[in-house]
Amino acid sequence: MKKTEDKHILITGANGQLGNELRILSSCASKNEYWFTDISDLSADIMHKNEDSITSQSSCANTKYGKLDITDAEAVKSFMRDHDINVVVNCAAYTNVEKAEDDYETADLINNKAAGIIAEACEEVDAFLIHISTDYVFGGHCGNKPYKEDDEVDPLGVYGKTKLAGERSLENVLGHIRNDFTCVDNEYCVNSINTKKCDKGTLMSIGENRTQEYVNERKCNYLIIRTAWLYSSFGNNFVKTMLRLISERKSVSIVNDQIGTPTYAADLASVIFKIIEENLYCSKESVQGNTCEYRCIENIENIKDVKNICGIYHYSNNGICTWYEFAKEIVRLSGSECKVIPCTSEQFPSKVKRPSYSVLDKTKIINELGIMIPEWEDSLKRAIKLMI
Repeated sequence: MKKTEDKHILITGANGQLGNELRILSSCASKNEYWFTDISDLSADIMHKNEDSITSQSSCANTKYGKLDITDAEAVKSFMRDHDINVVVNCAAYTNVEKAEDDYETADLINNKAAGIIAEACEEVDAFLIHISTDYVFGGHCGNKPYKEDDEVDPLGVYGKTKLAGERSLENVLGHIRNDFTCVDNEYCVNSINTKKCDKGTLMSIGENRTQEYVNERKCNYLIIRTAWLYSSFGNNFVKTMLRLISERKSVSIVNDQIGTPTYAADLASVIFKIIEENLYCSKESVQGNTCEYRCIENIENIKDVKNICGIYHYSNNGICTWYEFAKEIVRLSGSECKVIPCTSEQFPSKVKRPSYSVLDKTKIINELGIMIPEWEDSLKRAIKLMI
């Protein structure tokens, strides 16, 4: 990762839920330059029209808009070179779970191949990649225990399978085994994976037996954040669909046998913004200029204060519910008198098999970032106030 005083951040899929929330957060609130791009041209005027009455952010010099096809490898590389991109947040995804079953080619192109294209461009310009993935990489066969990052993956449908393939595509590019690193200045060198004590100023080479234990570390120029049941004031999502349905009908039937956790996109955007703005990712040059930062510290006791995350993390709001319980809370908060009727997945025939349980364990991201995650009911209350 290149050292730079002011960073240049590329947001792909910026016209979606998460991209729009990131735009609101970054607008006039950062000295860094943010580029918001999508398959269609996103001028400032277009973006403001999309805000409706939700916000009236003024245009800022550090907020820029552009058109970028993430399936075009040369276009992605050129854009990143031309704008000196340091960090990419890939919000782009094919998220229509039903349609993906009939359109594997497009889902794989956007969710998998494009992720690899962006990763290769990041590798070329030495940029850090934050990639958004999904709870649907899991199959729900965990005995109703929240999924940890290293639990076995088992996607059930095309959407989950292509998102998992995208994770592996970028890991193949940005997660190589590294061969050496240097400890300088002080005794202890720290990265997000391990802590090692080494001789001051000594290059640890894989050719030296005495340093073998120090070198089996992975390069980690990426962060994968798996999230679940995402909703926002923007785009298409369950909350907006429910608000429309309960305004049109006297009753709705919602499945009560699929368990997970809703995620307010604004909350997830806040975490991503914190990671970027506070340099909590692998951000500095190391020996080869393409590996995680290895920072040397004076006192081993200070290791707990080092925050430098990479790899796979889980984020959703706190709590657990079914889609039926989620819908009931939407109705209550909206003041609607619409009746919500619980039903089973079998009563809603679908070509998609969804996990019956996909709750994500957030312990890792909570501990490493020291963040508080809102309860899903509290976040939903904040979101509903913007929507009604």
